[in-house]
Amino acid sequence: MAEPTIAFGAAASFGAQTGWVEQSSGSTVASDRASVLGATGNEAVSKLHNEGTQVSTPYKASVTGSAPTIPATLGAIVNSLDLTGIAISTTAGDFASMTLTGHNHTANAHAASPVLRFAAHGITLADGFGAKDFLGGTAGADASVESSTINISAQHVDILAGATGNHLIGQNYNAMIEAETVWSGVPGTASSGWDQVSVETRTTNTGFLQTIVRGTKTLALALV
Repeated sequence: MAEPTIAFGAAASFGAQTGWVEQSSGSTVASDRASVLGATGNEAVSKLHNEGTQVSTPYKASVTGSAPTIPATLGAIVNSLDLTGIAISTTAGDFASMTLTGHNHTANAHAASPVLRFAAHGITLADGFGAKDFLGGTAGADASVESSTINISAQHVDILAGATGNHLIGQNYNAMIEAETVWSGVPGTASSGWDQVSVETRTTNTGFLQTIVRGTKTLALALV
């Protein structure tokens, strides 16, 4: 018996990203289901509507000594998907990771123009390898970045067409950036240009002093 022709390897729904290699791909196609019960409590009729696709694609940086490209615009249409989440993590001794999340609809799909709002986030990576502080801190003489995370996201709301129950229109709103940096030691400046949410200092009797800095800031969404 011949082997089945089942695809092998990752095929990212968000597509190729410069300086990154996709690690896996995950997409969920789902519909809403409406039903009516008859006189005996059994279902008399049902209808599937509002079919949509949710996608999450993780990447790993494939460059060292140069900068991998982060999608520059939150809320933009990337490979036919409304990009509503960009999560990046870095750590000393490893390559950076990035996960893109978003969605679209089968009926009346989101398009780049003229209704979706977007925001340029301005976050960059200087190198695909090693740890980076996104919060704009200053190490000083006795501190070094151990790891960091940053989450660039927007909320999204959709409404349905009255006659069909399928997608009618949607919009991105409340875009934010949240970041955390873990330092070995105490940085000279913890953050700059962010709302500094918290600064935590911790250690153990067998470990080095750590400083964990958390910050957030808003992004202004605008029409395409």
